[in-house]
Amino acid sequence: MLQGTTLSKQDEAMREDGRETERNLIEGLWIMRALAIQLDLKVVGALIKVAIGLIPTSIH
Repeated sequence: MLQGTTLSKQDEAMREDGRETERNLIEGLWIMRALAIQLDLKVVGALIKVAIGLIPTSIH
């Protein structure tokens, strides 16, 4: 009976480790998403600057 209790505590510890790992992965994905959005905004900004640079100076 004692051995079953010990295994149960080990199982619970493993489950908690799994949940923590899952939380860390999700947090990492959100960070990667935020970085991708920032990169996209920088690329779009650069493209707009290039496009403005292509407009003849008599217009702007």
